[in-house]
Amino acid sequence: MLPRTLATLLLLLLASGCELPETPPAGGDGEAVTIRTFAEPEPAWGAFAAGEIALPEGSWPTGLAIVDGTLVVADLRSGDLLQLDPATGELRDRRPSGGTFPAGLAASGDLLYATDLFEDRIERHVGLSERQQAPLPYHQTWPWAAAADEDRLYLLNARHRKVVVIDPVDGSELRSFAVPGRRPTGLTFDGAWLWSADADSRQLFMIDPETGWVVHRLPSPAVFPSGLAAHEGQLLVSDLQAGRIVVVRPFAEAPWVEDLGERYRVEFRVDLAARGTGRVVDARTAIAIPETRPGQRIHDVSFSPEPSSIVTEPSGQRLALFEVETLPGGERSRAEMSVEVEVARVMFQVDPAKVPELPAIGTEELVGALEDGRKYDLENEVITDRVQQMLDEETRPYHRARAIYEALADSITYDRSGGWGPAPTVLERGTGSCSEYTFSLVALLRSAGIPARYVGALVNRAPEGGIDFVYHRWAEVWLGEPWGWIPVDANHGASSKPEVRGEGFGSNANRFLVTTVSYGESEYLDWSYNFGVDHQVEGDAELVVRDLAVWTRLEE
Repeated sequence: MLPRTLATLLLLLLASGCELPETPPAGGDGEAVTIRTFAEPEPAWGAFAAGEIALPEGSWPTGLAIVDGTLVVADLRSGDLLQLDPATGELRDRRPSGGTFPAGLAASGDLLYATDLFEDRIERHVGLSERQQAPLPYHQTWPWAAAADEDRLYLLNARHRKVVVIDPVDGSELRSFAVPGRRPTGLTFDGAWLWSADADSRQLFMIDPETGWVVHRLPSPAVFPSGLAAHEGQLLVSDLQAGRIVVVRPFAEAPWVEDLGERYRVEFRVDLAARGTGRVVDARTAIAIPETRPGQRIHDVSFSPEPSSIVTEPSGQRLALFEVETLPGGERSRAEMSVEVEVARVMFQVDPAKVPELPAIGTEELVGALEDGRKYDLENEVITDRVQQMLDEETRPYHRARAIYEALADSITYDRSGGWGPAPTVLERGTGSCSEYTFSLVALLRSAGIPARYVGALVNRAPEGGIDFVYHRWAEVWLGEPWGWIPVDANHGASSKPEVRGEGFGSNANRFLVTTVSYGESEYLDWSYNFGVDHQVEGDAELVVRDLAVWTRLEE
């Protein structure tokens, strides 16, 4: 096993020279929200781990590559390139790497590219032979990892956390894009997607090589994922800390994976207070009732007092109604819902290549997810023109939805002012709250013929439970079976970090209790979420509404 001192040194080495973390993205309608998980139990590695390849004792594996059916491993301890049987791990041969810090390996055609982190050099070995071509010029620094396709070489500049795409003939730089994670280490190309590893978060990321989008992520079974190779539809992940190679399935078999589960009691209340000499009449409070869904499992829901009635909207949303006929000035009334719930991080296992053509507008079960509304204004030229600009000639279903999400995240900055404006107003203004991000995203998606809706949630703001009176809302997009509705949070995705962008499209943290699922305007909630209040007044009267949620962590 790698000594902790060396592991720590490598982490510090990768950390030096990097920028400080940027301000967290805004989320929620009232303040900036850092979307992160609080709990730190073991994540769902078991859904992805497929096996293990033993290495010679004492190895410090970094880069990996498959050359003519042989697994080549860069060994930091010996400075050698090990040649192994990829099925058994049997050592077939070993040769000096020619450097002092062998880091990345990539194979293309009859060449094996080998990077050296300390010497900023790219060696070109001719297959598994002892012959070499002249080193390939490299104009960057810290080439930790490499990946290759037929006409491009991808190099991981670990110091500046970016992928540099170069010409494999003369080393000229073609372009570059940010790589996800704080401690990027591994890189490989599987024929369609670029994969990277992050040693800090212990995650593996699937990246669109053309756009740099993180389209999928999974937890790494490797303690220190130091290198990657694609082989027979799976990923090989070198573990620098444990001196082994882990075989990983890129996608779990289930449509989504849940982990980091925590159980809470959430108490949500709405207080009404009448002011003035008159009175409030026919006051009705509607509280949205949460249901079990991906990322949350409802164990119990109770109310105080008992609701006047329970109603179900056409969308399927259930609401508890609390009615007060008369509330004289100076008096109060309270409606409260208590929920015991297990919340979890949820990661949808969406393979973009398998997303089917989206259903036609006339599909009965999705017709509400394509309709217009006061906050959408789908025929407005601001909406139609933006959609055309965002999509250009894109026809692939996943990429159409993702392109709109990415463009919107670049178009708006968080600002809570002016109420909840309609989508065209928000897009022209360039600022918005989480609700305004959501209205805009739903409008753009629907204008493009992509079914979309929104959900609203109560938010946990402390590890052991906290108080929330800000809440959060995001969109969901229909990508077809087996995934169904997946979360798409453009407010969370409004970040320069590719891993944060990736989180916002298809995953959710274990901090939310979704209460509300809506296609748009509601008879009881209007365009709000979590709750709604309707009333009238007689005489000199005013109704003051106060609401909050309290989260309490429950021991198992």
